[in-house]
Amino acid sequence: MVADKIIVSHEAPDGFKLISLTDYEKFHSWEKQQLRIQTWNLSQFARYKFGTKNTSRASNYLYEHADDLAITNGGFIDYEATHNGWRIPVGPMMDYLEEHKEG
Repeated sequence: MVADKIIVSHEAPDGFKLISLTDYEKFHSWEKQQLRIQTWNLSQFARYKFGTKNTSRASNYLYEHADDLAITNGGFIDYEATHNGWRIPVGPMMDYLEEHKEG
């Protein structure tokens, strides 16, 4: 079976550029790395982990896993500074969640 070819002419709006798939993939990889160097507050973590704005489950999770996550135990969260609001490093937290999936 022979496929027919259809040629479409389309003019991109001002400001849009066509880029190669390789460049797009490089940008997407860079963009994901930028996310990993950010920090979450408790509400952002709750949205990521539990899909809700309610922070009680997120707070409980962090305290249940404090032995692994606390800076004083070699982790990456400073529990003593939480009175100023949670600052959860996104990259290490995403890695931790991936390694400790709950069944």
